[in-house]
Amino acid sequence: MPGISLLNQQRARTIDLQLLSRFAQRALEKVEAVKRTALPAEIVAVLVSDRRISAVHLQFMQIAGPTDVITFQHGEIIISVETAHRQATKLGKELLPELCLYLLHGLLHLAGYDDTTDSGFREMQRLQRKLMREIGSTFNKRSRRQI
Repeated sequence: MPGISLLNQQRARTIDLQLLSRFAQRALEKVEAVKRTALPAEIVAVLVSDRRISAVHLQFMQIAGPTDVITFQHGEIIISVETAHRQATKLGKELLPELCLYLLHGLLHLAGYDDTTDSGFREMQRLQRKLMREIGSTFNKRSRRQI
């Protein structure tokens, strides 16, 4: 199974990297079971600011402004912590579950899922909800902390 590591390259929010790392490992196990294509040998999830993800968004996708997550098929998942925080606040959620969702979303893209069509979007949303439930129940038991 591939390895996964996290890099925190932002300072706007404090993140429990140990807890997020445990989630990432469990999510990777679940995604490995439903993959459509081989996952990269090493996966790195990088937590960044809106400023940083905006630059990547413009450079690689020619779209101005921040986004939540960008996945590169070589195994890099870039996540905006500031965007996650705004979205979590809007939904009345905590930051960590939103980051977990973005991480899972990036892993599913690496596993061959695509949400650019309506049917692909619906399929990915269903799978995300299912895996978040499965990971959440196991994860909460292991960590004794609610996500």
